[in-house]
Amino acid sequence: MERDPRLDFLRGVALVMIFIDHMPGNLFSYLTLQNLGLSDAAEVFVLIAGIAAYLAYARLFARLGFFDATAAVIGRVRQLYVVHLMLFLLVTSITAGAAIHFGDPMYLESMALDLLVQDPPAAILRLVTLTYLPQYLDILPLYIVLIAFLPFSLLLFRVGAFAPLSASLAIFALARWLGLNLPNLPESRMWFFNPFAWQLLFVIGLTLAHLHRLGRWHVPAPRLVTVFALAYLLFAFVAVAPWTDIPAFANATLLPFGLLPPVNKTNLSLLRLTDVLAQAWVAWMFFSRNGPVLQSFVGKAMTLAGRNSLDVFALGAVLSTIGSIVLKATQYDVGIEIAYSVGGIAVMVAYAALVEWRRKVQRSAPPFPAEPPGLIAGNLRQESAR
Repeated sequence: MERDPRLDFLRGVALVMIFIDHMPGNLFSYLTLQNLGLSDAAEVFVLIAGIAAYLAYARLFARLGFFDATAAVIGRVRQLYVVHLMLFLLVTSITAGAAIHFGDPMYLESMALDLLVQDPPAAILRLVTLTYLPQYLDILPLYIVLIAFLPFSLLLFRVGAFAPLSASLAIFALARWLGLNLPNLPESRMWFFNPFAWQLLFVIGLTLAHLHRLGRWHVPAPRLVTVFALAYLLFAFVAVAPWTDIPAFANATLLPFGLLPPVNKTNLSLLRLTDVLAQAWVAWMFFSRNGPVLQSFVGKAMTLAGRNSLDVFALGAVLSTIGSIVLKATQYDVGIEIAYSVGGIAVMVAYAALVEWRRKVQRSAPPFPAEPPGLIAGNLRQESAR
């Protein structure tokens, strides 16, 4: 299957929004999905991750078989795990440096890193077992768990096209009924992104890609679905009422208070799930592969960032940590907010270009020439004679 550039474009946009949202109080956060609807960039990232995972590994499983392909998945999990540990080290170092420089322990407490100071041995042990996830360092562990169970989902496709989705729905319902989640420090906390719930969105992405490959991707009455999706997104916009952040319109809500149930992010509220699926449908219907959006400079930049998502995400996590410190230290000066946000996005795109260029150079480089066996044997005899 040919990789659809729209996936990379939308993932690039999601990465930029995650970068912005991880700087609390940033002016640009008013333009991200978390302030425009009932879901945010995290849902977009996980849904696209499911689609991209199928494109990357389904053919590999068909060609190599379950065990050999699973070894490749384990390699990817190992890579993600190492990146998570490195991110933890970098973010902790930056935050600790700010706490020391400004003499303010709140820098550590705001990201739940104070535990590392209070009980380092326990924190390190929990870190390596993924049971200590400071704030803003929790989406990559979720991705690690989802990828780790990818082989079993792909195996279920041999039973039927909807077998993984059926199993996923059962796990989702059971998790909500029993309150299943993974532990996080302190003891009373759980994972912010409950993997037993968020796996449903990932498996939906897998299923959509599988149906597309089989040629069974068909939705009856697509115009009606489009109308429903647009109506739901309008309803979500009215529900979050972003204009109420303006003091003059603080009380100008259009829906009565308490009309909606809690839109829980940890357990992936059905309102959030419906919101991201509506966004996906609208994007699929209105964005074309070769349309003006993807062919524009911004479109190409976002596609480049999305194509190198792990590298860009890691850099964005470091930049947003620094940005949070800079914005707080400058008392959220508008000019500095704009300069840092735009500059940070430019650095992320430039880094994506560097990563892609380096990858192309590695692919085009000739293999290291092997020494002829006779020459090797002769060299060995010479060494023995010495």
